[in-house]
Amino acid sequence: MWAPTAQSVRLRRFDSPTGGDPAEVLDMREQAGVWSVNGPSRWVGSYYQYEIVVHSPWTLRTEHSVASDPYSRCLSANGERTLIIDLADEVHAPPAWATLAARKPPLEAFVDMALYELHVRDFR
Repeated sequence: MWAPTAQSVRLRRFDSPTGGDPAEVLDMREQAGVWSVNGPSRWVGSYYQYEIVVHSPWTLRTEHSVASDPYSRCLSANGERTLIIDLADEVHAPPAWATLAARKPPLEAFVDMALYELHVRDFR
């Protein structure tokens, strides 16, 4: 997690998407503003949150926050917890995903792509 102004960051790991106390809370290590922790493969399928301590220049106080991962690929309901998932696992792939590349027409030039962005507040 990129948090260069944080004083400390801990990972709160949960066995379920809602309710209950964390199964474990682990201190994360910081190097050049990047906080990290390593865990075993058995964590796949569990959930986590970050517990962050940072000094706020706006409130002039040390603030304690709990948040899901801003770079999450999969969240629990209401975005409260991040799911630890292996995206390479075929279980999570849509039907016929492995054969999709063979059916797509080749992209001849990047200008042939159309990208759209929509913010939730604009979608009414």
